[in-house]
Amino acid sequence: MKKNEKQYPLIANVKLDEIGIWSEIKIAILREYACAFTKILKTKAWCRGCCYVDAFAGAGMHISKTTREMVPGSPLNALLVEPRFDRIVLIDLDAERIELLKTLCGSDERVEIMPGDCNEVLLDKVAPSLTYSSYWRGLCVLDPYGIHGKPLRWRTIKQLADLRTVDIFLNFPLMDINRNTLRSRLANADDADVVAFNAFWGGDDWIDLMYQSDLFGDLDKIGNNEKLASAFQKRLKTVAGFEFVPEPILMRNSKGGPLYFLYFASHQSVAQRVVLDIFKKHRKMT
Repeated sequence: MKKNEKQYPLIANVKLDEIGIWSEIKIAILREYACAFTKILKTKAWCRGCCYVDAFAGAGMHISKTTREMVPGSPLNALLVEPRFDRIVLIDLDAERIELLKTLCGSDERVEIMPGDCNEVLLDKVAPSLTYSSYWRGLCVLDPYGIHGKPLRWRTIKQLADLRTVDIFLNFPLMDINRNTLRSRLANADDADVVAFNAFWGGDDWIDLMYQSDLFGDLDKIGNNEKLASAFQKRLKTVAGFEFVPEPILMRNSKGGPLYFLYFASHQSVAQRVVLDIFKKHRKMT
């Protein structure tokens, strides 16, 4: 039995998702920022509490493709953050993942495990407790599995920004979007994929950004990943309304292929300064 299996015996025989080094870097980034987040806010006399929210919490544990050992996910890391979060909300649609979260995290009285569509759960059960007048502040991880099914919607991002109390990390699923929506010709994309990306992006202005008409009226792709990343960064600021959105960090697979952009957004300048230092350190590893 591996040392991780001794530490987490109840899930030793459960099939867990395998993650690459890019995901381990992301987990490290989230952990480092979470520690800085609570450390800063716990010094503020007005702050009544710090809330951690994982909108796509997963099973809470992974298997490293590199070491083959168990790697604690962001929900477990949130439990260990010092100074402590006062409330930890874990959301997922998948029933099996929910049961694993209950096994790993359910005994902690700070934890609330909520099954369901994160867009509905965030807006109906989480956002009302994080109003500006509540004097609570939140850190929300938006790490969707893709843009299909019941993924993250732009309206949810916008409403989190409107609270002015929440910092977010957001996974922009670049590989999924390029594979299914941003084809060399827009006509090659399924209508359902275009609709799904519209809901994630919050409109269809990405078409003018990424395509132009050829002599026959077909829309050919002209934009690249960098152009898309810059435009979404701008949207988080000018459309969603976050005041501080640093350049995202691009996560690549072991062959150098682009997987996703990791964005951070906040209303606090100090939050951006902290993230810039963290991103700078980890950007060398991606």
